[in-house]
Amino acid sequence: MVKLDWEIESDRVAEHEHQEDEKERKSRGRKPLRLLLVILIFLGLIAAAVFLVQQRLRQISEWEQELLSQTTEAEVAALRFGDRQAYMALQRSASDEWLASQSALFDTYQSKKVSSDIQLTGRVIDVAIDGSRGRVQVEEIEQGTPYINTWFYWYYEEEKDEEGRTLATSGWYHVPPDYTFWGDLATIQRDPFVVRYHELDEPFARQLADKLSQWTQFACDIIACGDLPLVTVDVTPNNLPSMRWTTGNAWQLVVPSPYIHRARHDQPFDQTLQIEAATLLAERLVEHVVPQPAEYPHDAFYIRSAVVSWLVGQFVQVNTNTHLVQSIADNYGTQAVGRLLTELPANANMDALAGILGVNDLAAANIDWRDLLSWRLITEDELISHGDEANWAALHDFTDPDVMARSYERYNANLPPQNY
Repeated sequence: MVKLDWEIESDRVAEHEHQEDEKERKSRGRKPLRLLLVILIFLGLIAAAVFLVQQRLRQISEWEQELLSQTTEAEVAALRFGDRQAYMALQRSASDEWLASQSALFDTYQSKKVSSDIQLTGRVIDVAIDGSRGRVQVEEIEQGTPYINTWFYWYYEEEKDEEGRTLATSGWYHVPPDYTFWGDLATIQRDPFVVRYHELDEPFARQLADKLSQWTQFACDIIACGDLPLVTVDVTPNNLPSMRWTTGNAWQLVVPSPYIHRARHDQPFDQTLQIEAATLLAERLVEHVVPQPAEYPHDAFYIRSAVVSWLVGQFVQVNTNTHLVQSIADNYGTQAVGRLLTELPANANMDALAGILGVNDLAAANIDWRDLLSWRLITEDELISHGDEANWAALHDFTDPDVMARSYERYNANLPPQNY
């Protein structure tokens, strides 16, 4: 077919337009890719910048921690070598009293190096920095037992006088404890306890929570506690001399942080603190089961306290010399210990034990009376010295006239029982 010129030109125009449309489509298709690539490059640059900043901040943090650790190590080295001047040069405070206490602490360590097997290892266990505040836990070993001291520091800038002479170099200095620098608050739940503590106290708080829960379960299997309320335990950095229940009937136990002073590293809830906590818990559980106080000077008064001591011994696995209660547990079962609380009248004497134990003759009951008799002797001594005849007489069986006569001879002569 022969095409006319105008037809050929028309085809060329159409082909050219088709080629241009295809190029425009390809160009439009590349624009989102270019935009995405630009965005990815931009985000990559931001990520790289953030990473570099984080790396730099981490390097600075590590450098600050290393500098603080070196200060602590230098301080311990001064203690180790007996260099008072170097040691005191690292102490700073506006309180002369605290500086004096640090000087006395230096002397204490020098004495310990002679009288005790102590290793001032200077091993830094933990470092925390918050701005100009620093906190370090450092190890020492005494008699083979690892301990940690928690020391606080402040970063001071260089100080110069008016003539530009350096009065004090910049750096970390040991300062008095900062009870606001104990870490974030946290909570542990162990039925029926809620233990609230700061981050620094976590190792201690976990051991405390576990023990309290275990002890309560053991005790309540014996003395039938019934429904216990929620018990709140607050571990706080304070200067309380000991643990205590809050006033009133609230089940809230306040526990000072062990890290205020030197604490066991391997066992911050050490045996001394365990006995203290176990005693408070046993007393509260016994009061919960038998709210009516036992009457002094009846034997029930001692027996109830002996049950508390026996529980403490069972909790902590120490000998509390509660021979009476232990012999009852050994020969009549631990449930008999629970019956001592719930069935023994508040004004009862030892003869009431026969009915509780189901025996006719206490002389054949296979009971160890040593601790009760010792308490009896001490109590009689107190009553005689105070002239308390009524309560003194209540401790005796005067059915035998001869026993009564001899007893009154001692009472009237004001002779204590140990002189019988």
